Amino acid sequence: MIVLSILITVLYVCLMVFIIIGQKKLKPFILESVPPTTQFSIIIPFRNEAKNLEALLQSLFELNYPKAQFELILVNDFSSDNFRPIIAHFKEKFSNLSCVDSINAGSAPKKAALSLGVLKAKYNWIVTSDADCTFSKNWLQAFNQKILKDNPLMIAGLVKYHHFKGFLNHFQCLDLLSLQATLLGTFGWQKPMLCHGANLCYAKVLFNELNGFSSHRHIASGDDVFLLEAAANKYPDKVMAVNSLETVVSTNVEPTLKALLSQRMRWAAKATAYKNWPIKAMGLIVFAMNFLCLLAAVLSLLSLVSAKLFWIIFLIKFTIDGLVLYPMAQFFKQKSVLKSYLLSSFLYPLFSVTSVFLGFTKAYTWKNRAFKV
Repeated sequence: MIVLSILITVLYVCLMVFIIIGQKKLKPFILESVPPTTQFSIIIPFRNEAKNLEALLQSLFELNYPKAQFELILVNDFSSDNFRPIIAHFKEKFSNLSCVDSINAGSAPKKAALSLGVLKAKYNWIVTSDADCTFSKNWLQAFNQKILKDNPLMIAGLVKYHHFKGFLNHFQCLDLLSLQATLLGTFGWQKPMLCHGANLCYAKVLFNELNGFSSHRHIASGDDVFLLEAAANKYPDKVMAVNSLETVVSTNVEPTLKALLSQRMRWAAKATAYKNWPIKAMGLIVFAMNFLCLLAAVLSLLSLVSAKLFWIIFLIKFTIDGLVLYPMAQFFKQKSVLKSYLLSSFLYPLFSVTSVFLGFTKAYTWKNRAFKV
């Protein structure tokens, strides 16, 4: 037990140091005055999102980018709510707004909706997001600058949560901050392992060359990370990230613990489909550390191991995680969530292990649909 604990803890600390150094290696993005010459097709699939569409469309309407230079394609994924009047209202203001109905849900309805959107897109640069998002005003301008200056094929942007009041929201914010740290850290080493479909930009020619989502169409989620994995394997120097608040997309937290658990089950369920061993190794180390914390806590409560073992493991994890999270909270101007860091640190191992276990063993729901593992 002691030897295994030391091994897992050392590996975890090394991984966190890898992420911290990677973040520092990534050059900060500074928005400059460049001509808005890139044309974008923004694709947003949605299902029963009438309550969020007005905020979404208003945010896109207010972007600091010429409206003649981008189109917005909303893909209706078999919604049953009253969304059409909202879209019709904004179409009067923005002629490049279109809404198409998805025709094939299948086992991966979001991927089917995105594929239809790409097929309909008239511009070479695709930008994907979600219907519960709002955007920084210079969102497209920052992507435009990155494209003109660095000639990428894919650009990953950052994501934060809209609201962060209450412990459950703080818990989710802290978790998302750790994911954004991982995104920046791995991109800093030019070994990208994470991105978010709510803020992803790529060339249509790249999507077509990779045959879209065909290699993982049987998996409900992963429209972002599997595409990233394939792109990074083929064009490692053309896959980039933008570490700037100018490109941050804000999205909603899950409203309940049940919804949050279902989301994390969905994320966990796709883990075995990764092809690159570094991604699998990173996931395994993180899971092992959380499992070790949970196991040490249970065994110490049962007096089967010394409580000192748990506290040593916990304090090491608490410290190194804090070194990762604090700069991210500062960057996103969300330092207020750190007041929930201590309690979250105690609860997260249980939440993480439970999510992974259920993700591999039980069906989950997503947008009122049931999916099998």
